Amino acid sequence: MYASDTMISDTSSVVNEFLALGRYGIIYELPYNELNHSDGMPVLSIDPKEWLLGAFPHMKSPDDLLPCVEQALNPTPEMKAKLEQYRNYFFTGLDGGSGGRVKQKIDEIMGLQN
Repeated sequence: MYASDTMISDTSSVVNEFLALGRYGIIYELPYNELNHSDGMPVLSIDPKEWLLGAFPHMKSPDDLLPCVEQALNPTPEMKAKLEQYRNYFFTGLDGGSGGRVKQKIDEIMGLQN
């Protein structure tokens, strides 16, 4: 993910990681009403048509791929503003120290902390 210029996904949480990094992904709009697990529960809890709308390009078919990649690699000022709006909504408003705490815990678990 770190080396990628863009990514394509449905509403998978990996899209949120790209959002957190301030990078543009492409949402593939699957027919989410039709996708269910074997127990009947929906596979997706969010309609891809609505997810990160205005910030990430949305593709409905493989024919949309090249224009969406172009758009993701060259976001408009409106897309940039919308991405920041989503990012601020989902990833700020707390104390700003969660990343440091996660790193500290990972270092502890891996035995890297002094």
